[in-house]
Amino acid sequence: MNEKYILSDDVKYRREKFGGIIFDKKSKETLFFNHLAALSLENFRTPATLKEMKRSLSMLTGCGDVEDEFFESIVDSSIIVEANGKPENARHLYFSDVTDFQENCLYSPLAVELELTLKCMRNCAYCAYNSSPYVSTEGQLDFRDYLKILDKLERAGVFYIRFTGGDPLTRSDSIEIMNEANNLEFGFAVASDLTALSKMQARKLGEFENLISLQTTLDGSTQSIADKLRGQGSFRRTIRGIDLLRAHGVPLIVGTILTKYNVDDIYNIAKVLSEYNVSYCVSPLYDAGRAKNLNALIPSNDDLARAYDQFALAVEDGLVLPADPGWCALAQHLDKKERDSLWSNQPWLVRSPDQILRVDPLGRCYTSIHLKEVVSDDIYVGKLQSNDVIELWNRSPLLNSLRENATTNKYYGEVLDIRDIKKILEQNNEH
Repeated sequence: MNEKYILSDDVKYRREKFGGIIFDKKSKETLFFNHLAALSLENFRTPATLKEMKRSLSMLTGCGDVEDEFFESIVDSSIIVEANGKPENARHLYFSDVTDFQENCLYSPLAVELELTLKCMRNCAYCAYNSSPYVSTEGQLDFRDYLKILDKLERAGVFYIRFTGGDPLTRSDSIEIMNEANNLEFGFAVASDLTALSKMQARKLGEFENLISLQTTLDGSTQSIADKLRGQGSFRRTIRGIDLLRAHGVPLIVGTILTKYNVDDIYNIAKVLSEYNVSYCVSPLYDAGRAKNLNALIPSNDDLARAYDQFALAVEDGLVLPADPGWCALAQHLDKKERDSLWSNQPWLVRSPDQILRVDPLGRCYTSIHLKEVVSDDIYVGKLQSNDVIELWNRSPLLNSLRENATTNKYYGEVLDIRDIKKILEQNNEH
């Protein structure tokens, strides 16, 4: 109890209304703490012994001794580490002097999705972003812009970056941008259809210690199914890319976009993936972008329930790991009717902008492409180059209006139904 401890350099801590959040760089996990636990962590910003900390917290809170188990757990998990005589403050501490928080969102985005480009080597029939090989890249942010943006996001306490598009790997400087994110110790993910993936890129991705995963899409267990909406050669190139990435130790998540064409092929897709040691997820076709022309292919609730049954069986049989472990854990405690209800209306639900911000290739900030069909260009709430991240996040009338009208979904958290959003916004404008 006489050793002095300090918050580890491998964790980032930020205060929130409910307490605090930690991002553990080693485990790539996010941990949430209540007020007392968060206060304990904040007090380890400078070196202190466990005995000193327990006494100080007891005096501050007036609630007696803080449980030994808590201190043992944060020592065992290396959230706090022996200070070894170092007098300096913890490296990554955000908002520890802030006391004014909103009710319905985090103080700053937990994650930011950066669309590095809308260019993609595929022209998928259902692309929500209208990406293709022919998209203009004029005006998109350059490498220096992204250096400044990543620095701004780091100072705003953002923990995660997701590089997406289009396909970010079509940019010649994509690996250099990702290298900067790695150096700034963001946990980050990359979304790519793998068509443009090179051996050099695969090798570099495998070297990034803070890369959480590369995420790609496989829509069928055979070429005829997988290529139906994603174009000829999609199946072959995706499998080639998975082989290349696994050879370099890149952690992979493979997703399937559920349509009428493949809702009964999920178990077979999992069998194809079983030899690659990847995580797997499925999500429905959404009514946005080019998918507006494919309404007849949006799966019904019954279709989604069948797909989910196959997914759950594939996980149970050990063919794949679920990309979201909580998904299957929850389903095990529900009867079939309740479990099927998890899928109810999913093609029309979007998350409330309470944790994640998205940024297009021009630097314009918004919350979800699926809302663009409803609110058009009014979806943009500011530019990352010129706006303060925290001010934009907390003060945007659109973001706050969406948050206030979100409803709680049993599994997916705070959500909005895009069929209701236009009515909500019209009512707000009237007032």
